[in-house]
Amino acid sequence: MKWLARLVSVLTVVSATSAFAAGYDTPMLYSASHMGMGGTAIGSVDDPSAIFHNPAGLSRSGVGALHLDVSPLGGVIQGSPDKDALSIKSNTAVSPFFMAAGSYRVVDRVHVGFAAYLLGGAAGSYNYNIDKTKANGDLNRTSVVDSASLGFIEFAPAVSVRIIDGLSLGVAWRPLFTTFDRNRVNTLSANTTPDPQTFIDMKMKGWNFTGFRIGLQYAIGKFLFGAVYRNKVTTTVAADKIVYAGVDFPNATYQFILPSKLGFGVQWSGIENLRLAADFEYIFNSENTTVNLIGEQGGVAKPIMNTSNWTDSYTIRVGGGYKIAKPLELRAGYIFDAAAANPMYPTAFGSPPGPTNIVTAGAGYEFTPSFDMSFAMAYRHGTGSTSEVDDKCPFCGKTGDYAITLIGAYLDARFRFGVVDKAKVLHDEAPVAAPEAATPAAQ
Repeated sequence: MKWLARLVSVLTVVSATSAFAAGYDTPMLYSASHMGMGGTAIGSVDDPSAIFHNPAGLSRSGVGALHLDVSPLGGVIQGSPDKDALSIKSNTAVSPFFMAAGSYRVVDRVHVGFAAYLLGGAAGSYNYNIDKTKANGDLNRTSVVDSASLGFIEFAPAVSVRIIDGLSLGVAWRPLFTTFDRNRVNTLSANTTPDPQTFIDMKMKGWNFTGFRIGLQYAIGKFLFGAVYRNKVTTTVAADKIVYAGVDFPNATYQFILPSKLGFGVQWSGIENLRLAADFEYIFNSENTTVNLIGEQGGVAKPIMNTSNWTDSYTIRVGGGYKIAKPLELRAGYIFDAAAANPMYPTAFGSPPGPTNIVTAGAGYEFTPSFDMSFAMAYRHGTGSTSEVDDKCPFCGKTGDYAITLIGAYLDARFRFGVVDKAKVLHDEAPVAAPEAATPAAQ
């Protein structure tokens, strides 16, 4: 699996200034088809991205379907990574998020699917100088490169069963690969030593196979309803050796907790060419409290405490789509993402200790009943500040002003196979073949 570790490491390092949601999830995923309407999908998703949103939606994806999405996110964060570097801006970069998913109806009422996608994380990269005056009055400058990247990628098989017409149940298994890179290098001035000092160097990774996502969808009249639950996953990442405070620690381990999440969604299409949708998600971020980084010194385990003490948070999504022509739909949406970060334990590599707001817009074009493409844009901004922090937390940020500004661009393509009457698929009925023309004898 070395190729996989390299792939995820590249994706997360490239994303070195993309801070994500309050916690490890980001509210700006997926995909273009849904982000145009604020990411609403729990009740209405009908393509293979349902494995991410609500696996019950596979039942409405047709005989077979493929879904491909690229979602680069770019922007900057502001934080206080050091007591001598307060309220500074990170470097600017782009995060290459992606999704590849497919589904197939194996027998009447049963669909299976598989999806791979970068789920989220937290990252940032700073360059700053620390100036100190020596006893003789000379100025000594330390140039610091300080970075972190955390990535979660899921490889999720799923199955959905249409229990009765209009009601579906779906379950996805979520094998999760986690990679974590943390690095701080101090380049000292020439009047001290020209050699850089590695203060922190951690490259850790690990798997977890206990995750699942389970959901329901129900269609009645002009309404689509959905509910979905994701369980808590604790992944142990490890490295043969790390460096902390300039000291080597062999056989290091750490745990990342991706918290449980509960979501509900509804879509209404009671007016011709218009559909409106809303989702509500509750994230149990309080499951992240204090976790120890464990390394060895002299063959004895040495714990290094890291505290987050997040609070539970929620995300509200609303959106709408209007068809101005039969194949073209314009979309718009809004997302409110409540704060989860604790002001006493802020991070310079994630969201600020405050809420964020996101506006979205997009469009979809249906080339044929079996092929459509969508494009969307999203803008996210939020701020927060802290005047007091717990100095006993070595990995936490310091006092100051925190902020995030992100722009997302989304492009997806959806292919459906074996679907003749799309309307029947959208109403959760088994697709049927087009009737053959009647022969004179039959007439």
